[in-house]
Amino acid sequence: ILSNLSLDLNRERLHLINILEQQPFSFIQTSIDSMNESEHRILRKGTELSKILSNIKLLQKKNIKIKVNTTVSQYNYKSIMDVVRYVYNEGIESLHINHVLPFGRAKGITDDKFFIDIIHSLLEVASSKEFNGIKEHSITFPSESIPISFIGSKYEDILKVYANGNKNKYLSSQSIFN
Repeated sequence: ILSNLSLDLNRERLHLINILEQQPFSFIQTSIDSMNESEHRILRKGTELSKILSNIKLLQKKNIKIKVNTTVSQYNYKSIMDVVRYVYNEGIESLHINHVLPFGRAKGITDDKFFIDIIHSLLEVASSKEFNGIKEHSITFPSESIPISFIGSKYEDILKVYANGNKNKYLSSQSIFN
């Protein structure tokens, strides 16, 4: 079940939780993008972090597995390790971290000056003991970082080709695989 978990657990929802409790492979997937309530409100409008965290505790008592999704953006890249530490310390077994960059679906919404900072925060997460200590963990690095690093590393080669007017010369023997 995919839910933001920012909801009151009324009779119908508790009935569903009781059904899930009987199924050992059931899990509820939710999103936590920040451990700071005000930052969370910016990133997940209409939800309450405190309610989500309270509901996670209740679900854990009922042995229902939780999967946390986190989206890293210009608004939370500095504090993303707080989410990772929360998931790790609470014994949540599944965490997936994704990114929002100024390309594709976020074009015009996010500021591209944060691109490098977001990449650095993802590298910090990927190398942390907490992230690697979570049973099921994944992180999506932006595919946009591959061509940018390649182009940056070949800058002098590119200048030589265009300075000499020789457009048939190979720039490098390296290849990119995506």
